[in-house]
Amino acid sequence: MLWVTLAFLSSFAYTAQTELNRGFQCNGFVLNTYRAGVSALMLVPFVFFMEWPSDPRFYLLVGVCSAVAIVCLMTQYNMAATSNGRVANMHLPINIFITFFAWLALDPQQLKALMGDHTQLGFILLSFVILVVSLQFIRRNDAGWRTLMVMVPIGVLYAFINTMTKYVLMDGQTLLAISLTFVLVSNVLQFLFSFPVHVGQNLGRTPLFDKGILRQSLIIGFLHTASWILFSMCMILTPNPAYPVVITALNPVWFMVYYKMRGTEDHASPYAGAMMVLSAIILLLATS
Repeated sequence: MLWVTLAFLSSFAYTAQTELNRGFQCNGFVLNTYRAGVSALMLVPFVFFMEWPSDPRFYLLVGVCSAVAIVCLMTQYNMAATSNGRVANMHLPINIFITFFAWLALDPQQLKALMGDHTQLGFILLSFVILVVSLQFIRRNDAGWRTLMVMVPIGVLYAFINTMTKYVLMDGQTLLAISLTFVLVSNVLQFLFSFPVHVGQNLGRTPLFDKGILRQSLIIGFLHTASWILFSMCMILTPNPAYPVVITALNPVWFMVYYKMRGTEDHASPYAGAMMVLSAIILLLATS
């Protein structure tokens, strides 16, 4: 169950970088452009320890996922900057369900195993339902229909990324090596996709490079890179890519604990938070 530990560590790092951007108030697209470049540079020293697949489909799928991720991360960073980190993760319910069933469609063996064990399948789905319901009550005044309508397509896109991430990483020979390669290539491609657009938007303006955002990108980039590498390794080890997302979905609980420790006013429901933790426990027991 190493994937569980990796999922928790990834969730902590991702929560931290999401909350930090609430204080930074950065434009989502610009921040993600800088972050991708910083993250890529951070990983360059490890290039000789990486695994480089010979199948061109690996790089094609990573490229598609990178393009989709730009849209998702830009939206999340903007949500975190204008609202809070919890709103930025409203995509999780639809993300979890679509990821779960999408992977079953790609993995007939797991589908057969779950269909042969109705008790396990029932507890897994119960875990999902408890989590989704709890997310709706964790802090009811976080967002309205307009925000929800923005985050629904993000959930669908993230489900695609999660499913494809596990698909392309499954052929790797070494857990850490292939994960490092995946994250490096993804960040390089995201930067190459985004930077020309950033230049075009700021043509004639000076300076092109904002030192303030660059400093913030160093912090966000480190946390995001750590979270992404951990999550990639987790995706290889987990039976279904939806399971780690359930752990990631505990972000509102981490926010609630963090705000409580800082003495920040927060209207999050501790009962809903407890139910979210319960959903994760049920899932872990059902899949152990």
